[in-house]
Amino acid sequence: MSNTRRPLPLSLLWELPLAVLSFCFFKVVKTLIGLFYGIYLSRDRNRATQWQVLSTDVLSIPIVLPVLMTKGPRWNTHAIIGTVGPFAAQEAISIDLTPPRQSAQSWTIVVYRYPDYATVAQLSSLEQGAELQHTLKVAPGKYSLALRYYECSGAVEFPSVQADAVTVAPGADDQTPADTENPSSSEPPTINAQTASAETNAFYRHLSDRHNGFYLALHYYIYTLLQLRPWLPEAFVTREYLPVGNPDTAFFYDYVEAQQALSLSLHPTALQNYDIYFTLYSRSSLPLFYTKIEQETVTVPPFPTKGYYLIRTRPRNVQVPPPDSQLIQVAFTA
Repeated sequence: MSNTRRPLPLSLLWELPLAVLSFCFFKVVKTLIGLFYGIYLSRDRNRATQWQVLSTDVLSIPIVLPVLMTKGPRWNTHAIIGTVGPFAAQEAISIDLTPPRQSAQSWTIVVYRYPDYATVAQLSSLEQGAELQHTLKVAPGKYSLALRYYECSGAVEFPSVQADAVTVAPGADDQTPADTENPSSSEPPTINAQTASAETNAFYRHLSDRHNGFYLALHYYIYTLLQLRPWLPEAFVTREYLPVGNPDTAFFYDYVEAQQALSLSLHPTALQNYDIYFTLYSRSSLPLFYTKIEQETVTVPPFPTKGYYLIRTRPRNVQVPPPDSQLIQVAFTA
């Protein structure tokens, strides 16, 4: 899919100044919410050592939605997602791989450095080995983990994690109470296992109802950014639009005008080699429509609002090469 130039509308003359204000507003709010969230975590240390599964319950915590709308606003509507951290590690992080292998056909664990969320390492179902536990050597610092389960047919379990041989998040059989007051105690801090049902992502069906002026102001600039994409540095557009995703996930994206339908045409080998997921977002970056693409031609119905889409492609095995621009062709129709 090539980055073609579409005619720019006259409305860009007054939308561009608003987009610049939105960009500045987003940067300020992101910084402030990051500070508030850091204070929140410091006062509730249990949260940093528990798997937080993205769900209706987690979103009921007032600060969570603003955090996600600034840290990861391109919602992955296709995976059950759990995160744990930030926690300190001096030498090594060990992860029990049995639960992921038993929970879903496709999964990925990404280790991020905190607070800049640079990717440190990745484990996934693509590289199935014999080891039951993977140990990653790390430099002293703080780290967070994100586990994404795809193609789930039942309940999923989030694994135990150890930092320097001290349990951060335990497995299902470990019921030892946590020692949160004295993390350097000889008793390792342990937390009850976290599980989630295959219906955990049902909250996405109504997430767009959370639209308001605040979220529109935060993400107003993204639509304009994508309109101007052919004239902007690609690295800048990528940094602003794409999520902190998996290293093995490739993305295709563009803006969509109001009342505009999309026709997707896939290369004949696409479905053999990749799992392909489509999400359409409102201008507030809330999901309006999402589906797994399972046919070579797909039509996405028009919506009454301006927005943008994101297509995620995940290889089905390690031999599959990265997708090229011809994998998916997108046509826009009024």
